[in-house]
Amino acid sequence: MKLLKLFKNEISSEAKKWVDEKIIDRSQADKILERYGAQWQERKAVSTGYYILLTIASLFAGLSVIILLSHNWNEIPRYIRMGLMFLFTISSHSVGLWYLKKSNTKAANVWFFLGCIIFGSSIFLIAQIYHLGEHYPDGFFYWALGIIPFLILTRSNPVVYLFTTIAASWMFLESGLRFYPAFYFVFLFITFWHLLYRKKSTILFVLNLFLTGFFLELSLGYFLDNIVRMQTENVYFTFGLYALTVSGGIYLRESKNEILQTYAFVMNHFIFKTFIVFLFIFSFSEVWEETLEDSLKFGFLVWWLTVVLFITGGMVAAEVWVRKHSFKNVAKEYIPLFYVLFVFTLSNCFVFFHENNNIHPYDIILATVINFMLVIAGIWFIFTGVQTATGADYYFGVFTLLMTAVLRYFNLIDNYLTGAGIFFLAAVIMFLAARWWQKVIRLNKESDNYKEEIL
Repeated sequence: MKLLKLFKNEISSEAKKWVDEKIIDRSQADKILERYGAQWQERKAVSTGYYILLTIASLFAGLSVIILLSHNWNEIPRYIRMGLMFLFTISSHSVGLWYLKKSNTKAANVWFFLGCIIFGSSIFLIAQIYHLGEHYPDGFFYWALGIIPFLILTRSNPVVYLFTTIAASWMFLESGLRFYPAFYFVFLFITFWHLLYRKKSTILFVLNLFLTGFFLELSLGYFLDNIVRMQTENVYFTFGLYALTVSGGIYLRESKNEILQTYAFVMNHFIFKTFIVFLFIFSFSEVWEETLEDSLKFGFLVWWLTVVLFITGGMVAAEVWVRKHSFKNVAKEYIPLFYVLFVFTLSNCFVFFHENNNIHPYDIILATVINFMLVIAGIWFIFTGVQTATGADYYFGVFTLLMTAVLRYFNLIDNYLTGAGIFFLAAVIMFLAARWWQKVIRLNKESDNYKEEIL
């Protein structure tokens, strides 16, 4: 069972309490922590909190310098402005290098973080001196470039957070001006390199997964029409990206690399939940009506559907073959992937067969199917949460069912008869699921009783 860092810290904290209360001894606690890949947090928590406060303090210090200089900028002679910017930047990095030489890595990271902030502010203040604001996203671009050496030099997540924020800001600003941010691919490569080979960070990994998706969405518009903007094809492209991400998580979960296992857990669970939230948008018939009305490039959709099905099918086949399990025994583990692929394939099929002058039945059908898929997903998460004793899955399932009900109550599909029919069929599905769940519990009890009689 793969746990995120937050839960590992909770287990470590609880294990320490159990040892202090003499419920278990230290050796038993070590075995529990080893089982979940956690470690004792006695001294680490104190030092981590100390350096987090230092990092935040350095951020505030950098902001205070920026505010002070910008407020008195016009009164300061030009050569003094330049000198101050170079002095603050070089001094911060010099202190960081001095701490790094003393093997005090965390203190060095704090000073490098401060130096990177001052470096970025220097770029914009110098641009203001020489009136270089013709294409202002370039400032963020050069700021991100300047952070790269310190990202490579250190294993500091705050520096990587800053780099990710600045690089993403450049991408959004550049694309907002209808320019294609091609170099962002290099920024993504550097960030994932750090996350895979330097220091693990689940939050950064998730953030960069979404930023990668956004960059690919921009790339789609650029290569289809040479225009950097979102188009209708991006909807189907997004469905396919979700399918590829979930299948990638399934394929990587058996990796011998612990970092890849953690990221695979995120790709296979958290990303699937974001897909469910994404589907709420498409539970409205009005959304599908607008989507189907737009002219689509059918050649691209056929190609994209083929590529996604081929890659996901190949990953599933390879993963089953490597684990040497029969597909029947592991089929339930692929439910999230099948779910995403079903929605992706279904939406593409309706696009292929509908005519632009006869959209009305198809938008209602698609919205109705998506609502039933949300109900099924909610039930599945509740069952999964109960079976694995995972509160997050259980409550997410409850949230999915309640949100679907609320949305359909305030926004009926087609008319009140269709809305009433959806609620009735959803009730039937949940009733049957409850009966099936009751049957499973009864069979499990009978099996346990049978084993006790044998013993």
